[in-house]
Amino acid sequence: MQDCAGAWRVCVEDHGPGIPESAHKTLFDSFFQVEDVQEQSRPGTGLGLTISKKIIQRHGGRIAFETELGKGSVFYFELAKHSASQEDIDDAPQSAVA
Repeated sequence: MQDCAGAWRVCVEDHGPGIPESAHKTLFDSFFQVEDVQEQSRPGTGLGLTISKKIIQRHGGRIAFETELGKGSVFYFELAKHSASQEDIDDAPQSAVA
């Protein structure tokens, strides 16, 4: 996690094949899966990035990625920092551990 001028940035990096340019605009669409350049089947429904994007946006954040073919990708999301007041802490629901 990085401190980025008023926001927190969380990054996940891989060293896979990268994401082809043709997939950049649709990568966060429901049920979209990048065709594997090595033609290996990978399990999944193509919903993980869509769901992640919706959750992050509802918290006022953004999600994005950087990629280089043959070298891998970095996905990251940023959320604004929030200073909780004592009132916010007092009003927060208490969780129970079973």
